Amino acid sequence: MRGWHIAEIDASAESFLLRKQFIYNLPWTIFLCVMVVVPSTLIVTANVPFYIGGKTIPVIVAIGLDLICGFNFYQKNIHKPIKIAEFHDIYDANMIQNHLEAVGIKSYLRGYHHRLLNYFFGPYLDISLIIDDRDKARTQTLIQDYYDGLGLCRTTA
Repeated sequence: MRGWHIAEIDASAESFLLRKQFIYNLPWTIFLCVMVVVPSTLIVTANVPFYIGGKTIPVIVAIGLDLICGFNFYQKNIHKPIKIAEFHDIYDANMIQNHLEAVGIKSYLRGYHHRLLNYFFGPYLDISLIIDDRDKARTQTLIQDYYDGLGLCRTTA
């Protein structure tokens, strides 16, 4: 079962939610503080030309999220992962991944978070749909039947 179970805890619902929000937000708050304080401290004290622009933090977050999702996907699959499709739009990629998940096919969108966070002003990255080799035929059939072959790689079509 997913979600938070407030009834199992002796605390009130409000204090439970506040504690959960604190736990989830604390690491990101510390990360942002470090990203702001460390460069300015190094510039002032050590005269190090160390600058972090406004786009650096979203890029770090996007790459981190892609690495975490990829690691989780590769850890769950024991067979050969393959690239079956390539998308240029995050909405198409997300729609097809949700459909695959609904029919029980595990998948990973490599480059999705980077493309999502840097949609209008980032470097152009294709979003690759990675699946387990054993689900290749089912995935091809599903994408061909429901989405008219949207994004299927020519080598796998």
